[in-house]
Amino acid sequence: MIVTPLPCGRMGNRLSLSARFIAHVEKYGGTYLNLAFQPYNRYFEGTQGRLFLRYTSTKGPKPDGAARWRRPFAIRTDGWFKRTVEMGDESFLELERRTSVLFCGIWFFNDGDAFREHASLLRRFFRPVAKWREPAAACVAAAREGADRLVAVHMRLTDYAKFNGGAWFYSPEDYRRWMEQTAALHPGRTRFLLFSDAMPPVETFKGLDWRRGPGHPVSDMTAMSLCDAILGPPSTFSQWASFMGRVPRLQIKSRDQVVQLEDFAAPS
Repeated sequence: MIVTPLPCGRMGNRLSLSARFIAHVEKYGGTYLNLAFQPYNRYFEGTQGRLFLRYTSTKGPKPDGAARWRRPFAIRTDGWFKRTVEMGDESFLELERRTSVLFCGIWFFNDGDAFREHASLLRRFFRPVAKWREPAAACVAAAREGADRLVAVHMRLTDYAKFNGGAWFYSPEDYRRWMEQTAALHPGRTRFLLFSDAMPPVETFKGLDWRRGPGHPVSDMTAMSLCDAILGPPSTFSQWASFMGRVPRLQIKSRDQVVQLEDFAAPS
């Protein structure tokens, strides 16, 4: 069994981390337990009504795993932007084989092959429940009326003032400039659906065609996943929306960046 016992950021981070471990145990067999997903369990079909996020592979437990107790082992990763542990590597797989309970620290664990192989399973497991999914669908349907293209704009206007040294903290006027550049990329009518932790005054976007998102984080993430493209700073929130809806996404990594069509990348 693999266990992640510690919280890692907010919803986007915890979804991303849990999905990587679920994909890994689905590919190789075994069970994954996230002790820190509890604040978000009620929002998703695979976790609703559960005390903890728990996933057991359709292959069942590892054949050499649950039969007898083995010494627990912990892999600790501290801080941000450190070396990633590749879970598909033989060194990690061997550690799983000889360990009954493997406690993993936060964030720096990856299994890209497993993630891509089991992307459909992850989308089903983390499908938002109807209470939050339906307002998102209604919001997007209304926003699409009369528009040729609907672009989600994700603005981080509070926490990003300090996160990563403020490198990805942009002003509302910056977002307006990028919206104007995006609208110029296509003929027809581009409408924007705005999502923010602190919505700027409406005058900021005067002259642009825009609407607000639903307003709840889960409904916002779902609505974002139903748009034609996503624009915003690096963030697991918009990254997850891009993955769930298979929506091209542009990460704004510097204030002087210019929006170009080829920079909207399809999710991996």
